[in-house]
Amino acid sequence: QGHPAQPGAPKAAVPTPTEGGEAMIAARRMLFDPTQPPSGFVTLADGFARKGQWDDAAGILRGSLRESPRDAEAWIALGNALIEHAEGTPTAAALYAYSRAEALEPEHPAAPYFLGVAFIRSQRFADARGIWQQMIERAPADAEWLPAMKERLAQLDTMLAQIPPPTAQ
Repeated sequence: QGHPAQPGAPKAAVPTPTEGGEAMIAARRMLFDPTQPPSGFVTLADGFARKGQWDDAAGILRGSLRESPRDAEAWIALGNALIEHAEGTPTAAALYAYSRAEALEPEHPAAPYFLGVAFIRSQRFADARGIWQQMIERAPADAEWLPAMKERLAQLDTMLAQIPPPTAQ
């Protein structure tokens, strides 16, 4: 049944599902209205993200945003997919996606929250702290997400206090 003389057809490895993808999607969904499901394209992209296929997820989202450029959740999902595809590095394209989401919904916490997470992952702790502090300062006093964000900022401050200052050479 086999043909030893026939050349093989190697396949690229399929990324394995990651807990990070599921957590990122869950965090994004918690920040948006749970009674409003995301667009079909965002849902489709989430399926690829859950499997760790960030490049495919980003491609779907780029197509979605050509049709619906005012979809803030799609811009956030695109920023997240681009950062995950870059293994946690906040790329210029991801920063652009977050800025578009923030321009569409300036009071929404998603863009600064995920930008802060990206900065933490890339060890830019002071940048993350500044973004989160500004987000908290401009938040309405009754924002549902405000107590959790204050707690995250306090945890970041605790972590920053434990990092020794750089020594002069």
